[in-house]
Amino acid sequence: MLRDLAGAGDLPALMHQPPPGGRRHERQIVADFLAKERGIQAQAQRIFLVGGAQQGWELPHVRCYGRMT
Repeated sequence: MLRDLAGAGDLPALMHQPPPGGRRHERQIVADFLAKERGIQAQAQRIFLVGGAQQGWELPHVRCYGRMT
């Protein structure tokens, strides 16, 4: 994925923080992987990429309560 970004010459994509949930093409890559390797049909717009485990664990709490306690 990084090789693809670097080869595309899109320097801003490499230098700036990605949007919350990930870039569209990255989410599509994950959806394609899930379909091919795991047999899971997922739509890219329903995939949310996070930066790590802690962020992933916090996400449902923020979604339910609107903030971290």
